Amino acid sequence: MALSTLRGYRTDQPHLNRIIGGVRLSDLTPAHIEHLWRTMAAADRLATIHHCRRTLSAALNDAVAAGLLARNPVPLARTPRYSPDEPEPYTVAEMRRILDAAGRFPNGVLYMVLAATGARRSEIVGLQWMHFHPGPPGALNLRQQLQRGYWRHGCADPSQCRKRGVDCPERVGYGGLSIVPLKTAKSRRTVVLPASLTEELLAHRATQQTDRIAASVWDNRDWIFCHPASGSPLDPRAISRGFSDLCRAAQVPVRKLHTLRHSFATVQLTVGGQPLHVVSRQLGHSSARVTSGTYGHVLVAQDELAAAETERLLFGDG
Repeated sequence: MALSTLRGYRTDQPHLNRIIGGVRLSDLTPAHIEHLWRTMAAADRLATIHHCRRTLSAALNDAVAAGLLARNPVPLARTPRYSPDEPEPYTVAEMRRILDAAGRFPNGVLYMVLAATGARRSEIVGLQWMHFHPGPPGALNLRQQLQRGYWRHGCADPSQCRKRGVDCPERVGYGGLSIVPLKTAKSRRTVVLPASLTEELLAHRATQQTDRIAASVWDNRDWIFCHPASGSPLDPRAISRGFSDLCRAAQVPVRKLHTLRHSFATVQLTVGGQPLHVVSRQLGHSSARVTSGTYGHVLVAQDELAAAETERLLFGDG
């Protein structure tokens, strides 16, 4: 199980336990689930409801498979509607300014890769040179990700510890960066690179070789993106913080790093005119249905363009 998935489960657990933790598994009904959602909705936790729903449904499906429960009540319970804000992507002009400014930043090629492939942050910081093929065409094999683990309280009563998990004398877990395999077959993919980006990566590798020769100590795991003085892997959180500086240098709105992924998908679906299944494969989504659900507003715009093209072809003059 991925560390991020485990953290999500642990975040959801208190919400679930607080309302239905005392209900016997065999007695759990859709009415209990609806009471849970109503209570959370009253506390303005609509986004949390939908995350908890996935966690609870997965757990109860396991209970059904193990013969502990006759059927999963979660799909039978009515869930409050939730419409998350649609992420505002960068325009093509803004993306170009980001790419231009990235060349002036240490490890700026990392942001170029994120913008031009739509890959996730953890996938890119987990790349090693063995995953890069200069081609032609150039390509990156995405097979793993780099994630930060977290220390947790190991004491009997964390509320009395008065310390953070990392400072707990009986802490458990792991607080460093570790390599984690990508979760699904669809997320393990090969991304073909634009020729210009391949050239940028080759130049980046040459620069890194110079840094390696000059360094007194070097991490020999051959990270594509690393600290120039030591070769050690980059903290994913530092990459996100650095993106704010990059946005200001490029004179574009400062948004979350994940916006590059949304912008890539939007550009591919609209300006690029790529089919949905191709973009889904590039993003590493489990299915085209996930892509369609995420970028439905973009597909509506495509429908309008298709209708205009039908008008031109079938009803236009000549």
